[in-house]
Amino acid sequence: MSEITYGQAVEQIKNSLDIVDVVSKYVVLKKAGHNYSGLCPFHNEKTPSFVVTPSRQIFKCFGCGEGGDVLAFLMKINNQSFKEVIEEQAEILGIDLPKSSKDTQKYKQEKDRLLAAMDEAAKFYHKKLLANERALEYLEKRGVGEVAIGKFFLGLAPNSNFELKEYLREKGYTNDEMYKAGLLYEKNGDFLDRFKNRIIIPIMDVNSNTIAFGARAIMDGQNPKYLNSPDSSIYNKSNVLFGLNRAKDFIKQEDSVIIMEGYFDVISAHVAGVQNAVASCGTALTPQHIKLIARYSPSRKIYLAFDSDSAGQKATNLGAEVIKNIFSSLGDIKQYDSSYSQNTDSVCEIRVVSQVGGKDPDEFIREFGAQEYKKHIKTAPLFLDYRLDKVLSGINSDTTPQQKSEIVQQIADILSEIQNPVILSDYIKNTSFKLNLDEEILKTQVQKSKYKNSSFENQENEPQITISRHASKDLKTRYTLMENNLIKLAFVANTPEKRNFYAHAISAYKPHDEANLAIIASIDKTLGEVNNVDELAKKLFCEFYNNTTIQQKLSDEIFSSTEYENLDYENYIQAVNEIFERLNSIKNKLEKHELRQKIKDKSLSEDEKLKILYKQFEANRMETI
Repeated sequence: MSEITYGQAVEQIKNSLDIVDVVSKYVVLKKAGHNYSGLCPFHNEKTPSFVVTPSRQIFKCFGCGEGGDVLAFLMKINNQSFKEVIEEQAEILGIDLPKSSKDTQKYKQEKDRLLAAMDEAAKFYHKKLLANERALEYLEKRGVGEVAIGKFFLGLAPNSNFELKEYLREKGYTNDEMYKAGLLYEKNGDFLDRFKNRIIIPIMDVNSNTIAFGARAIMDGQNPKYLNSPDSSIYNKSNVLFGLNRAKDFIKQEDSVIIMEGYFDVISAHVAGVQNAVASCGTALTPQHIKLIARYSPSRKIYLAFDSDSAGQKATNLGAEVIKNIFSSLGDIKQYDSSYSQNTDSVCEIRVVSQVGGKDPDEFIREFGAQEYKKHIKTAPLFLDYRLDKVLSGINSDTTPQQKSEIVQQIADILSEIQNPVILSDYIKNTSFKLNLDEEILKTQVQKSKYKNSSFENQENEPQITISRHASKDLKTRYTLMENNLIKLAFVANTPEKRNFYAHAISAYKPHDEANLAIIASIDKTLGEVNNVDELAKKLFCEFYNNTTIQQKLSDEIFSSTEYENLDYENYIQAVNEIFERLNSIKNKLEKHELRQKIKDKSLSEDEKLKILYKQFEANRMETI
C-alpha cells in the first residue's frame, strides 16, 4: 500500500474531528437552530457572539472576528503552529503521517540536541548559583529572593573560560553544538565559555524551552552590564519576549500586556503578582513582538513601562510607532479617554506607564508592592496624552514667544493624528486653555499639520491627481467587495441548477484580489465534485489547510452569505449577473483612470500619448454601446 500524502493525512485528521466536540472542551455551547453558540474563548464578552456550524465544520466569532475550521480553532486556542496541531492530533487519532525528508529529520535532530544542551546549561548555572552565598546575597539586595530564583530558574556563570564547556563535554555535547547554541565563542582557534562571572537569566520560548540566556554583570566596572546569547537556529531575539511563557495565560485573563524594559522588572512583577508582564531581550520592540502579543490579547491593550531616561523615552516612542503601524490598517487606535471608559470601537490601545520618583518597575514594586503598581497602571495615559503632557511640561513663565510657537507646532503635529472631529475639537479646546492660546490659532495649525502629513503632500499643485488617486483606491476597494459578494453566492448555490450556472459564470473570470483568485479557482475546480454547499465549504477548508488568512476569509464570506440564502433560481441568476456587471463597470473605470495617469507622464513621446488617447476613446466608445 502506497504512503498517503501530507494533504491526505490532514484531510483524514479533519474528517476524524467533529468541531462541536472539539470546541465543547473549551466553550460551553448551546444549540441555536442549526448552529451552536457560546461565549468566545478568544476575547472577553458577556453576550455570546461565538457560533459553531456543524454542517460546515466551521466557527466564527462576530465579536472579535476569529473564524475558521477545527484545525484553525485548535491552533488559536492552544497557540500552536499548524504543524504542531497536525502532529498532536495524528498521534491521538493513530493516523500515520508521511515520513519527513532527510533534511527535515536532520534539522529536527539538531534542534533537539541544541535545546537539550541549553537545558543542561541552565541546570549547571542554577546549581552554581545555589552554591554561591555571595551571589545569593547580591540578588537578595536587589530584592530577588528564593521564590524568584526558583520560579525563573536563575543561575550563575562561574569566573572560568572552560567550566561549562567541560561539564557539557562530559554530557556528550560537542564544541560545535555548544557554539551553535550560543554557549561558547571562538577566540584564537579555541572555544571559550561565553558567560563568566554573571547572573544568568534563562530566556524561554512560549513552550518553556530554554533557548537563550541573558547575563548580568555582578562586579563593578564589568562591561557590558548585560550580555545576551547571540541569535541561533533556536533563538531570534526579534521573535522572543522574555517571560511570555509565564505571562501568556495572564495576558488572556487580563486582556492586556505590560511591556517592561528589563529582565528583573519582569521577574519582580511576576513574583509580586503582576503576571501579564514581558520584556524584549536586549533589543527594541519589533513587529514580530507585537504580533506575538496580539495572539493573547484580543483587544490589544498594551502598556509601555520603560525607564524615564532619554533612552527609555526613545524606546517608548519607537515602540508605540511599531504598534501603530501594525494595527492602524485594521481600524482606529484608541485616542480618547473618558473616565477610563471602555472603547470597543478601537483596534488597539497604547498606554504609557510613567515612573514615580524615577523608580523603574522593579524598584517601585519592591518598595510599594504589586497592588500599588496595579493602581498606578490604571492611571496610565494613552500614548497621545502622554506625548501631549511631555510637550506641555516644557512651558513655564520663562518660555519665550518663539519657544511657545515651536511647542504649539509640536502639539499640532500630535493632534493632527486624531481622525474623529468631535474628539479633535475637544482636544483643541482643552489644549488651547492650557496654552493660554486662541482656539482658532491651534485649529489652523492642526489643519496645516494634517495637510502636511497627508499621503499626497507632494501633490499640492495637482489637486486633480490627488482626487483621482483617492478615487482609484476607492474603486479597488469596491472591486474587492464585489468579488467577495461573488464568493458568497457560491455558498448559497443549494441546487444543482444554481451550482451549474455559477460554475459556468466564473469559468472565464480572473479575480483582481490575490486571495479571491485562489478561492474562486478552488471553487471552480471543486464545485462539480460536491453534492451540496456544505461539502463545498469542507473541501475548500481542506484545500487551504495551511493558509490561515484564506481560512479566515472563507469563514467571513460563508457566515455573511446569509443575505443571499433565500434567493430562488431566477433571483440567484440575477444576483450573479448584477455582480459581473458591476465588476465590469468598475474595471472599465479603473482602466480609464490608469490611462489618465499615463498620459500625464512627461517622458512619453507624442506618438505614445496619441496611442493612449485612442485607447481612452475606444474605452469611452465601448462604454456607450
